[in-house]
Formats: sequence, C-alpha cells, structure tokens
Amino acid sequence: MINFRQGDVWTITNHRKYVDCLGWHCLIDINNEFQFFIYVDDIHELHIKGSICSISDLDLKINYLNFKINELLDAHNREAFLSLSNKLQHAQ
Repeated sequence: MINFRQGDVWTITNHRKYVDCLGWHCLIDINNEFQFFIYVDDIHELHIKGSICSISDLDLKINYLNFKINELLDAHNREAFLSLSNKLQHAQ
C-alpha cells in the first residue's frame, strides 16, 4: 500500500514496461523521492475521478477561481466569495 498526500507531485517518466496478462505500466516518480510502476489505465481512472490532475489543469483552475473571486468582489457577494476563497486556498 502506497499512501499519497495532497500536493505530491507525480512525474510520469519515459520508462515503460509491458507485463504479460497485465498490460502496460509507467514508471512514476513522486516528489523526486520515490518511484513505482503503475498500470496505465489506473492513471486514467485517477484523473477521471479527480484524484490527480496535471499542473496545467491546476493552473487553469486557480486562474478561473481568481477571476470568479474578482467578479464576486465587484458584486459584493460575501457568501459566494468566502466559498470560492476556500476552494482557491485548497487548490493552491
């Protein structure tokens, strides 16, 4: 069992291997500290569930939340501002 923490950075390396009856696996590097092979379809499932995302996706989410927070400030919507501020803090 491998435990991950929020904020861990996964780097998908170019090292791949095929395991008979199991399929393709990619070597993943976690925070430049730990490496392991993971089944390619498991990476896709984790992304679909929202458990992992790319740095680009995270940057886009942070930019969007900043934009929406600025709109809410202009509209003086305190409740929505606090809600999105919490989401922004979580994303950062």
